Amino acid sequence: MQRVFKMIERVADTDSTILILGESGTGKELVARALHFNSRRQMAPFIPINCTALPENLLESELFGHRRGAFTGAINDKKGLFQEADGGTIFLDEVGSMPPMLQSRLLRVLQEREVRRVGDNTAVSVNVRVLAATNEPLEQRIKEGTFREDLYYRLNVIPIPLPSLRERKDDIPLLVAHFLRDKAHPHSNRPFQVTRKAMEVLCAHDWPGNVRELENAIERAATLAEAEIIQAADLPPSILEAVKSTVQVSASESQATAELPAVSEVTLYPLRTGAGPKPGGASQQITADSITPLKIFLREQEQAHLQRAMDACGGDKEKAAILLGVSLATLYRKLTGEGTE
Repeated sequence: MQRVFKMIERVADTDSTILILGESGTGKELVARALHFNSRRQMAPFIPINCTALPENLLESELFGHRRGAFTGAINDKKGLFQEADGGTIFLDEVGSMPPMLQSRLLRVLQEREVRRVGDNTAVSVNVRVLAATNEPLEQRIKEGTFREDLYYRLNVIPIPLPSLRERKDDIPLLVAHFLRDKAHPHSNRPFQVTRKAMEVLCAHDWPGNVRELENAIERAATLAEAEIIQAADLPPSILEAVKSTVQVSASESQATAELPAVSEVTLYPLRTGAGPKPGGASQQITADSITPLKIFLREQEQAHLQRAMDACGGDKEKAAILLGVSLATLYRKLTGEGTE
């Protein structure tokens, strides 16, 4: 994972198309977000879309937009997500499942940097960085004739492979500590601990669902634990069944707890901030020259918060204004650089 972090640091602030490879649950979208928010595009939209979540006709309209009357139900002009992401990043998750017709349209976007809405004769230029991810080998899809070879080479400019959790089991205690960091038992309000036996079970499991499966298991255990000590019996029965040949779990489990390592957000998610260490690097030395004037700092924080609201609302300024509790005029003024003094 340190190699992954270093690769993210090296390529984040470029415009290169990147293909993120890994099994389901390994954190491909987290890597995509890290690439975006560590780049010069960080203040522009980051728009993720799951290529398996929509049927082909809707996916085409979502990606490229449509003109009024282009098909039944198209009562208004609609911008596609490529236009909404202009200046920012679009993340195409599970790109291997994209239908062949859309593959050819995506190839044109990557080649020409322009999109044409459904039912429109005019192309529109877009400045969008494309990140893609897949949990299946695209080479096999190419052999089967279901994925374009030329599109594969356009997407696979810089591949970032993510290891499965079973390949990095030493990270399990660190991840467990991260998932429990902000949790406390509802009755005692004390932080959770994990027994050695429970940690042994966690480290023995192969985690076919990877980090997502581990997070769900810890969420379940923390919810069902009678005290602030998570025991093996609190873990999902499917996990206990899977490791029963290698780990013996008795009803009278020892209460000896495993030592959870200290973790920081930057350890798991390589997102740069104004201060603090970068992944795998030394702490940034704070000097008088590195302190930003308060006015500039507040403006940067406000802009980041406004952009998060815009991203959450899919770029809809009216919805973002309601979410933020300000008028639409105030939102426009702040987005254009006015308002914070």
